[in-house]
Amino acid sequence: MEIRPRTLAAAWFVMSLACTSCSAQLLPSLPCFNVDSGRIVYGTITTDIEWGYRGVRLSFEIDTARLRGWVRDTFQGTLQPEIELDSLVVIGSDSLSFSYPNAHTRNTYRVHLTCLRLEGMARLAQTGTSPGVLTYVIIDRRLAPRKL
Repeated sequence: MEIRPRTLAAAWFVMSLACTSCSAQLLPSLPCFNVDSGRIVYGTITTDIEWGYRGVRLSFEIDTARLRGWVRDTFQGTLQPEIELDSLVVIGSDSLSFSYPNAHTRNTYRVHLTCLRLEGMARLAQTGTSPGVLTYVIIDRRLAPRKL
């Protein structure tokens, strides 16, 4: 099968556009984020005598090639270890979609990102048989995170 020069040029052009959009997705331009900003942390985990640990802490960082994210969550009063988000997508220039496992469930967020907070919707406690609970969330930025 012979590939005509015009077809080959068109294919090359489409591939170069796809590659350009991929690299833009890998290193997005987001409010307050740059390669030198280090981890930016949102959310707080507190302790309560009656309920134990409560809350969620999300952190994001741009490394040399992409945006990365981590979560430290609580489950039934226990503090879970920090894990990397297993899906993280930049939407436009100011929104994120991400998800992660929590115990035997999955939590999925779609939020608008500012320097002060994450604000949007979260679907919490999803399972194979339940869509989980859809809730509106506002998660404030922590300016001086403390270690747990």
